[in-house]
Amino acid sequence: RGIFVMPVEGAPGDGDFSLTRAIANALKARGTRLTRYREQAKYVLLGAMKVSPSVQGRQGVRITWRLTQPDGKEVGKAEQENTVPSGTFDTQWAPTARLIATAAVDGIHEVIDGWEERQIQKYMDEDKEEMNKYK
Repeated sequence: RGIFVMPVEGAPGDGDFSLTRAIANALKARGTRLTRYREQAKYVLLGAMKVSPSVQGRQGVRITWRLTQPDGKEVGKAEQENTVPSGTFDTQWAPTARLIATAAVDGIHEVIDGWEERQIQKYMDEDKEEMNKYK
């Protein structure tokens, strides 16, 4: 079971398409298993981009990568934030999308690792409590 990548939302220009493709490719390049069907996924990745209005030739950009379980339960999120020259994202930006996606992969994996560690600890704590009942 792998990650199901939802289409990125809110990116200007061709960003929804370019960034969705780029994050899928960056995850695969890192050895992350992806799945074509949400129902078969262990995690669902949702990307949302917000670009602020231009101020003195610069724009703020924030990308939030949310991981959920297929049922929608929140796993965690990773965020990227930067200030770029105005218009950077207005048209085709596949090369920029690849840079953003490559930089996002570590944060996404940190969210997954943290979640899985918490789940293991939760089960271990529950097992301890169950075993203490029989002492």
